Amino acid sequence: MAGIKANRAYLVHSYEVDAWNRVLPQSILLYMQDLATLQSEECGVGIARLRENRFGWMLYQMDYTLTHDFFGYETIDLSTMATAFDALYAYRKFWMRNSKGELIGEAKSKWVLFDFEERKIAKKPDWLREAYGLSGEETDKLSFSKIPLRFEASHTHELKVGYADIDINRHANNARYLIWAIEGMSLDWIRKHRVKRANIIFKCETRLGENLQIDTKQWEEQSVHRVKKEDGKLAAIVEIEWESVEKE
Repeated sequence: MAGIKANRAYLVHSYEVDAWNRVLPQSILLYMQDLATLQSEECGVGIARLRENRFGWMLYQMDYTLTHDFFGYETIDLSTMATAFDALYAYRKFWMRNSKGELIGEAKSKWVLFDFEERKIAKKPDWLREAYGLSGEETDKLSFSKIPLRFEASHTHELKVGYADIDINRHANNARYLIWAIEGMSLDWIRKHRVKRANIIFKCETRLGENLQIDTKQWEEQSVHRVKKEDGKLAAIVEIEWESVEKE
């Protein structure tokens, strides 16, 4: 039994692009997060229903590929569908099309349900799976590549989690980790390259006021970034594949 599919068109606003009018990578993540949330509301398992049961969703891994950039005031036709639940994860796919209907981006993700008060993983009830049109017999449990955790960093930068980083779950939004990683690259590199693929594994949440250290290693057209808390605990690991673009 296939899950319920949701669709929505997103206009890329002027405040969602970089200095070269390219859609910001974190905007892509936020569009996907928004559509997943909207679908949950439409299926009757939105934020209020989850809160009644002390639940919240936490993204564990997101892997997306974008073959071409979107630019300011272009429209992204985004669709999504939950594909399977298992004992630990919920799996979800995304598809991105341009105004011509051409598929130029895809993403796969896996999520965990957590107890909002105790801040620990919770068991997923059957009514939650059924709300997305899943029977429990689905086999489309998406596969994900691993990211190396141990590497010698070429450089490091530090930051503090601020007010604008925090979302409704009272921790740093998942999109922030990607931009934190990108900020480890030089502006000249970013100017001459685009994010072709981003693979992010989230290990633990970060909260308002926490100090973070981001270790970066870059080689050829790849980079890997380790986000660590002040006590050395790993918060996230980010892997990016870059593609050269023509820039004067």
